[in-house]
Parts: sequence; C-alpha cells; structure tokens
Amino acid sequence: MAASRSMCSLDGLVTLDPRLRQLSERDICAYLAVLSLPREAVAEASPEALVALQQAHLDRIAYEDLDLHCGPGGTPRVAPELNPLSSFERLVIQRRGGYCFIVVDSFAALLTSLGYVVSMHTAGCGEIPLPPEKWGNHVLLLVHFAGPSPCCYVADVGLGDGPSRPFKLEAQRWEEGGFVYILEELEQPGYWRFRHDPKGSFACCEFSLCSSGAGAQEFLAYHQYYYQSIDSFYRKAGVIAIRRGPNQGSAGVIYKLHNLIFTTSHCTPGDSPGSGCTVHRVASRAGWLGILEAKFSLPLGDLLAEERDALWHAACAHQGQRDATAAATAVVASPAADAEAAAKVPAEESDGAAVSTVSTPLQPAAVAAISNRSCDPTSAATQAV
Repeated sequence: MAASRSMCSLDGLVTLDPRLRQLSERDICAYLAVLSLPREAVAEASPEALVALQQAHLDRIAYEDLDLHCGPGGTPRVAPELNPLSSFERLVIQRRGGYCFIVVDSFAALLTSLGYVVSMHTAGCGEIPLPPEKWGNHVLLLVHFAGPSPCCYVADVGLGDGPSRPFKLEAQRWEEGGFVYILEELEQPGYWRFRHDPKGSFACCEFSLCSSGAGAQEFLAYHQYYYQSIDSFYRKAGVIAIRRGPNQGSAGVIYKLHNLIFTTSHCTPGDSPGSGCTVHRVASRAGWLGILEAKFSLPLGDLLAEERDALWHAACAHQGQRDATAAATAVVASPAADAEAAAKVPAEESDGAAVSTVSTPLQPAAVAAISNRSCDPTSAATQAV
C-alpha cells in the first residue's frame, strides 16, 4: 500500500524559501540552454515569461521512469534524491527526465532563482472521486503574482500529458490544442480538482491549499514506494511522455511510449475538437532507443550499455505480460481475438532515426484502450493494455 499524504508540513499557503533553492547564474544559464530560451526572454518574472518557461520545459524534458527498469533483470536503480540541486543536475547535466517529484522540484528551483514566488502543495492523480490512498502521489506547484490584481497560476510540468500552459487558480473551463480542461473548487474549503480531457492519461488531479510543503522531500514516502514496492505501477511498466510545441505552424504533439507501444497524439489549433492519434508497436532495441533519443530527448548517455539492454528487455517483458492479460481477459478489445491480433501485428524496420514500428495501425479498439489513460498509474485501461 502506498504511503498517502493529504497534508504538508506547513499550515496554510506558505511560499518556498528562495534562499534554500537558489541556482547559480551559471546553472540558470545551463538550464535555459537546455530549454532553448535566451536569458533576456525570461528576465522579468511575469505570467507571459512563465508561459514560455513551462512550454519549453514540457517540450525539452520528458516525464519518465526509466531508472526503475535499468538494473539487473529490470530492477530499479537507487532512487534519485529529492532536493533541488540533485533534481537540477539530473535534468540539466545528465539530460534525463523524471516523474512529478523530480521535474517539479527542479522547475521550482529554476523559478525561484528567476525571481518567482512559488509554493508546493500535496496533490493526487487518479480517478474521480480520488481515493484517499492516492493523496500525495503528486506534488503541485503554484506561482504567485502580487500587484494591483494579485493572482496565482498552477504551473505543472509533472503531469506528463497535461496542459502546456500555466492556468489561473479560478473555476474555469478551457480548450487547448483540441483538449478540454476543467478546474473546479470543491466543497471542502481549500480543495480543488483539475479534470483532464477524456483522452488524457488520468481522470483528475485534486490538490489542497490548506497546507504547503517546504520542498519535494516531503513526498519521500511516495517516492520510495514507487521505487521499492513490487506493487508500484512504475515497477510494472515503463512510462515516458513528452509534450512538444506548440510552435510555428503546429499546435503541438504529445508522444507516449508505454513499454513497446508508441503513441502520437496530434494537438489541433484553437478550439478544434479532438486530436489525431496514431499507435505503433516498436520492433527492435535499436528502434526503441532511437525513439527515446529522437522523440523524447533522452540519449541515455548516463547509462551503461548493459543498463540500456536491461531497459529493452524489461520493456519486452512488461509488454508480453500485458499482451497475455489482454488476450486472456478481452479488456483491450472485444472480441478477445481483436486484442490478440493487435498484439501480433508484424513489425518492420524503418529508416531515419532507427525507429521500428508496426507496418499497419493497431486495431481501432486497441488504439482507444492504449491511448486513453495510457500513463495513469491507477486506471484499469492502463493495467490491461
């Protein structure tokens, strides 16, 4: 059982102490270089600059759990430390990604170093209503702006396929890239719920402003659970996601790699409904590693050859288990023969970035089940794909 955490250590809404999270000017410049942002573009701490920072972060730094599968036999590495400097070094120096605790920890350090006022809060991602044991499986970052009209923005770089832009802390419904999002205040004072688009990887993210955290280390119990417990979703499957764009002429794209299943969701401009989605099955080690580098900016230069081998073998093993479950229970498609056929689609090599994919699309029912909730640690669809 995961170690849930409904409250942080500080009562009420308390901002982080910037003196404990300050990056050097050299580190700031290195961080911004990874994000491809010039220093002058974010010189002033403003809502507009915050948009640029979050979109660049999501575009360049992946949501990933690969360290849980690169040890001997696909076992975890030692869990990364949860402190601002370690998280920064992982993302910027090692050119890796991470899940929410790591990427939010590092992003908070960048923001405070650039003069933003931020606070951390306990949150939980999962189904609606959120079960009590899911509280604390996510950390939420709130950015505060003073002035004549003070306001707060949720700036979350740890949701995988969440919104690309920060959103104001107020009840609202908005559309972005063909996805519809809702933020609502709950009956319990200080509690909020973000509702993801139905095509997203989780149903909701609930968070509480009744308490604040002094840092990501307050979520250590859940972090250790993810790495150490055999019941941890991240121990059972490799999950990588990144949101590219928007950029010139494109509303953006969301890539996901779930074991051997590579999904591309094309965002649509303005308020156009829906998004195009393609799903392919990776055929080879070279193709799998090629996708990680080309699509997710993960060259994995910090891993040994045997660790990269372990990753590939773990992805194959986890996919095999899911294929067997899908064929046996007919969860992915109905009838079960569709799921079995989807799992056995022949694969072929492609040129370019050494990416190997299936030669034909997966069955429509399988596509729907894989693309919906594909990164959610709690969804039934995820566990069956």
